[in-house]
Amino acid sequence: MQRLLRGISWSRVRRTTLLLFALVLIGEVSLRVIFGFGSPVLIKPDKSENEGGYGYIPAPDQDVRRFFAHIKINHFSMRSDDISPNKAKDHIRVYFIGDSVTYGVYIDQSRMFTTILLRDLPERLRHPVDILNASAGGWAPGNEVAFLKKNGTFDADLVLIVLNTGDLNQPFADFQPHPGFTAKAPWTAIGEAWTRLVSINGIATGSGATATQPTVMMEETAAILATLGRGREYALSHNARFGIVYIPLGGKLWDGAHFQLGKTMLVDWAKQNGVLLVDLTQSFEGHSLDELYLEKGDARAHLSAAGHRIVAARLLGALPAILNSSAPALEVTP
Repeated sequence: MQRLLRGISWSRVRRTTLLLFALVLIGEVSLRVIFGFGSPVLIKPDKSENEGGYGYIPAPDQDVRRFFAHIKINHFSMRSDDISPNKAKDHIRVYFIGDSVTYGVYIDQSRMFTTILLRDLPERLRHPVDILNASAGGWAPGNEVAFLKKNGTFDADLVLIVLNTGDLNQPFADFQPHPGFTAKAPWTAIGEAWTRLVSINGIATGSGATATQPTVMMEETAAILATLGRGREYALSHNARFGIVYIPLGGKLWDGAHFQLGKTMLVDWAKQNGVLLVDLTQSFEGHSLDELYLEKGDARAHLSAAGHRIVAARLLGALPAILNSSAPALEVTP
């Protein structure tokens, strides 16, 4: 043993140890600075639906750069600029509530449709405008209406629930933590990168809807519409008008008869109840799936920067007339 120890070059061991330490340090710093690993947007759990909660939301007061995108969460857990809870007298306030499509996933804050509206809508209205974006990956309409009722309208003039195809039969989503959707920051960037890229192999944004039979879809969509009705009643009772923005998802999964049935039920419900419905389906026609969505394959859900621009353009065309109208009930907009 002594002969073996005498044969070891301790200077070489020290050099190797220092080299390995340097490589780990460089890797840790590079993953943090370049990709944002180690600093995910943290989630704040809330109570379940039965307990009167909204499930979860991004934790307040976060400002991170993640996968080449700036993500800012304000004091009220919205992916928006800082706001006051009460609207200034000379401002118009539009309040969007939605899931990961509205949240933008890893689209830079400056390229999201809500940010584009904040920049361009004041000129259209010739009025100061506040744009609020309360959203979370995996939220269902039940989460969205629960958040509205628990946190109020923030003095909004117009509350817009942003629905997509998958929302038409999605039940309330409780917080289900995993490495890509967590309430606790990881110990190291290297550890998070290994877990995400090797163990779960992708970007997770929470639970979502699944395909179902048309007969079951009718019951599920009817429950969603009843939830939206409660959200509408709450908004109107708090001096805010209420509407829906519908964003179609792309791919074969969402083209099934059950989801088309759900969409028909949504349109009929909006007409019967005088609910504003801004439908992006026609606006998306003529654009390729690769242009509109981040994902590939048969189930495309999250909008690309180009998709966000199309949504913003449609809303910039529709919102001035809506906001300048004095009618408490708003009709369906194609």
